[in-house]
Amino acid sequence: MIIKTSAEWRPVMDYPIIGSSLMDIWSNRWHRVFRPIWVMLAYKPIYHFIQKWSQNSKTGKKFATLFASLGVFFISGLTHEYIVFCLAGWPIYQERYMGQQIMFFTTHGIFVIAEKIIGQSMRSVLPTHIRQSFLVKILLHLYVVTVVYYTFPYFLNGFAFWGMHRLENLFVFGTLFKRFLHNTPFLHPFCGSNV
Repeated sequence: MIIKTSAEWRPVMDYPIIGSSLMDIWSNRWHRVFRPIWVMLAYKPIYHFIQKWSQNSKTGKKFATLFASLGVFFISGLTHEYIVFCLAGWPIYQERYMGQQIMFFTTHGIFVIAEKIIGQSMRSVLPTHIRQSFLVKILLHLYVVTVVYYTFPYFLNGFAFWGMHRLENLFVFGTLFKRFLHNTPFLHPFCGSNV
């Protein structure tokens, strides 16, 4: 068993509020601990499947990159849908929350792909000093804040009314995990008052 010091742990977040694009937020700033997992379990299999299907063509590589990126967001949306379903139960999930996580993550995936395409075309059109100007950075940040402002409620709705008291419904060992959290005082500040 390897025990790491706090200095060896990768920070989970890196100030997502200052992200310059959704790609920056999702690739570098949000849940950085989970990024390698999503790359390994979703991105690479989709990418390699499309690459092989397209017989490793140059166009196939572009499509593989785009669809693998979108696939990660879609699968993340499915995962979050499952969590909300477990927390809310079928009747409430079906009535209030069904599809919101997929909507949020897929929308962000589409925006990330659009950012890649637009970013590549802008590199050939706009000089570097304009692309890196203060005004462009402010406009990009406003774009990110606007997209998050209009899409974040889809993500938050399913989690806002559920707390740690519903943890036992989330997965098979939820009750044991909840008991562990309850018996581990230094974790209480991270879990809210329901532990």
